[in-house]
Formats: sequence, C-alpha cells, structure tokens
Amino acid sequence: MKTDEENNRNSGIKEFHTYNQALELTGLGKFHYFLLLTCGLCLMSVIVETLNIGFIIPLIDFECDLKLTLADKGILSASAFAGVVSSSYFWGFFADVTGRHKVMLICSICSFIFSFLSSFSINVWMLIITRFLVGFFVSGLAANTYAYLGEFHCDKTRAKHLNFCGVFMALALTFCPAIGWMILRFRHPGSSSIHLELIGVHYSFWRLFLVICSILPFIMSIFLWFLPESPKFLLLQKKHDQVLKILHAIYSTNTRTHIYPVSKIETDEQLLGSQREGRNFLKQLWIQTIPLFKAPFYKSTIKLSFVMFCLFAGSSGFFLWTPDILNQMIEYPNHTVCEIVDFVVGKRQNSTAGSCSSSVSINEGIYEITFMMGLFFSIVYFFNGLVINKFGKKNLLATWFILSGLSSILVPFNKNYYVILFLLLIFLTCGCCGSITSACIVDIYPTNIRAISLCIILIIGRLGAIAGSVFVSFMIATSCTAMFQIFGAMLIISALISCILPD
Repeated sequence: MKTDEENNRNSGIKEFHTYNQALELTGLGKFHYFLLLTCGLCLMSVIVETLNIGFIIPLIDFECDLKLTLADKGILSASAFAGVVSSSYFWGFFADVTGRHKVMLICSICSFIFSFLSSFSINVWMLIITRFLVGFFVSGLAANTYAYLGEFHCDKTRAKHLNFCGVFMALALTFCPAIGWMILRFRHPGSSSIHLELIGVHYSFWRLFLVICSILPFIMSIFLWFLPESPKFLLLQKKHDQVLKILHAIYSTNTRTHIYPVSKIETDEQLLGSQREGRNFLKQLWIQTIPLFKAPFYKSTIKLSFVMFCLFAGSSGFFLWTPDILNQMIEYPNHTVCEIVDFVVGKRQNSTAGSCSSSVSINEGIYEITFMMGLFFSIVYFFNGLVINKFGKKNLLATWFILSGLSSILVPFNKNYYVILFLLLIFLTCGCCGSITSACIVDIYPTNIRAISLCIILIIGRLGAIAGSVFVSFMIATSCTAMFQIFGAMLIISALISCILPD
C-alpha cells in the first residue's frame, strides 16, 4: 500500500512549501477579487463614517433640528475621530491575539448598529455619543484591514492589492458628496427636511444621510461572514490543518480544480517562539508592543511614524478648507489662495452660531468640487497600484512626497484658478500615500506584531491629522504663506526618509 509521501510524489505534490510559496500556488482569481472588494468596503466605511458629519454640520436644516452651537459643532466634528484614536491600539492587540477576521466582523456589525442608531438622536449629546461609538468600532477596521488583506497575498501581489484597496478610500470622498447632492434634489424649497412622496412625510436631511452611510458597514458585515480567518494568523497558532483547508478552498475557487499541490507548510520558528501562553492582559499588551521600539524594528517605527504623521497632517489638516476655498475662487477670480482665505475666514467669523434664518442657503458647489476631488484621488490610487511593483514602494513614496511638497510651496504664489486647483490636488495627493506606507509596514513587521504596528503608526498619523487641523486653524488667517511652506518642508523631509526605509 502506498504511503502519503509516495502519493504526493506521484501527484507532483512537493512535501514542504513555505507559506509564501503556498500562497503563490493558490493563484490570483475570484477569491482575491472578492477579498479586495470586501477590504475596500472596510476602508471606505472607515472614511465615510469619520467624515460624514463634516458634510452635514454646515447645512441649515441640520442646525435647525438640533440647534447646534459652535461648541457643539466642534465636539461633534471630533467625536468619531476621538473614538478611532482611543481604541485603535487595543483593536490591534486583540487582532494579533484572537484573529483579524473575528475583530473585523465584530467591528463592522457594531459600527453599523451605532451608525444607524445615530440617525435617531433626539439631542446633540446622543448624537455625539453614538458617533464616538461608531469611531470606536470602525477603528478596528482601519488597520486590521491591511494586515488581513496582505496575509492572503504572496510577495508578488501583496503591494499591488494593498494599494488598489486604497482606491476605495478615495471613492469614499465621492460617496459622501454624491449622496448629499442627490438627497438635496428631494428637498422642498425653503424647507429644512426632505419630503418623501411615497409616504407623505418630512424627514430631516441629515438623518437620511446617516442611514444611507450605515448601509456600507451592513453590506461589509455580510461579505466578511463568507471570508475565512487569515491563514498566516492560524499558522502562527499551529493550526496547520485549518491553514491547508483554507488555502485549498482558495485554490479551488481561483482555479476550479481540487488537487492543491501543497501538503505541508514550513513554519517560521521565530514566530512560534513569540506565541503568548498563560499571560495576563497587561503583560500580553506590553510584550506585543515593546518589539516595535527595540532592535531591529525601532528605527523603522520612528521613520514610518514620522512619514504617517506628516501625510495625515498635510492631507487631512487642509482638506476640509479646500472645497470652500475653490468654490469662493470661482466667485472671486484672480486672487491668491491666501486672499481667498482671508475672505472665507472673515465670512465665517461674522456668521451667527446656531442661526436658523431662511436666508442661509446650502452651497451645492461644495459637494460637486469634493466629488471631483474624490475622483482624482481614485485615479491616483489606481495609478499607484499599476506601477508600484515596477517603480518600488520607496521610490513611489519619495516621488509623490516631493511633488506634493513642491506644490504646497507654490500654492500661495498663483492667481489662476486652474493652476491653483492643480497644485492643491497634487498637494493633497500626499494623503494617497497612506496605502503605500501601510504596504511598507505589512512587509517590514512580522505577523505576530503586524496588526498592532499598523494601529500604533496609524494612531500617530491621526494625531498628525489633529495637529494639522489645529495648525491650519491658527495659521491660515495670520500666516497663510508660511503655513503652506511648512507643510511643503514636512513632505519633502518625508520624501528623504522614504528613501532610507528598509526594503
């Protein structure tokens, strides 16, 4: 009677494969495209759920519903973001301990529940608390998505698909304004609500907006239900049979054949040596985190954290000002950005907080401009995905950072609308480097600390967004030109640091 080894040799099955070889043999097909769609929706949901409040706060119908003060607006704007920052570290830890898929599924279901509930808020504090909880749970998707997606790909396809996943983040910037613009089509003139013809009722614009946004995590939860746990995470847990079963299913889905040419996978002993058994929570948390700040990873952690801080500070810090400024430039041509800023800031300072005057109009131009910007960023993400393997992650990062930095420096010295639009778009394109930086993180850090490394570095990035926003609010009205030059210098320094990242 033939042994298993003889059967394997006769069928052309090699006895041992590395995990990367085993992944490569599964091919690239339907499973990976469905995985890309699901992970893309995860990232899209993160962006939509943290930015959607920014699209509805300025609307007069929203203010008339909850009578928001300026202080309420500030707290509400930061609520989801605060939820993301406060929980990212712990979600990264739990993903490394209990599994990526479990954390992502729990977070997607809970984010849907609280996002839907937020549309029924009866006062501003209920809205603030529910939006904080939405941020608390979507943060579990923000970093784990990259780790989860990357661990289903071999070295040849990983960076490309991680960057393609970033396209969905740019699509989120088209989703929010597109939904807002379409809902406004159903708004009665002079009314602060939408008239639903089918049931004959009036429904506040912002509530319907939040309900539609909550559909994303709902769909995402269904898709995640049909996906398996990361095979690399299971390999770390010594669950070899489950790993082979998952890889065999991926192979069958991609190739429509059932003889997967892998029978055993070599295990990385270094990873197994780092498994956590019988330790208490705080000790596990410490053991999980401390390798990031020790050799051989501490230099990479510092470099990547600085790069992520700068790209978030530049892109997120200025982004919310851009549509309003460009919209004003159409009305007041032949002015520099800083001259327009002076006008916009003065206009906002003279406005009355909590006003419900019918004379206040909804500026649809903001939605249209933001939609076009989202399309541009989608094209950039797609382009990056096409060239990243040929050009290299470090080279692509350095190139975009240099272009973005130079554009930022040149912005305040131009008066032509189209030139300024082009320069601002290139400047804000530094935000598209987030997926490339995340791909670098996935490649540099091992499986057992990958999710928490992404979470910690992304937390620093989001702190950069907060710092950038505060910096803009202090500088834009008094030292506008210097502000653009400082952003430009930060991005050029990031380009230099990108060149010395590990391969």
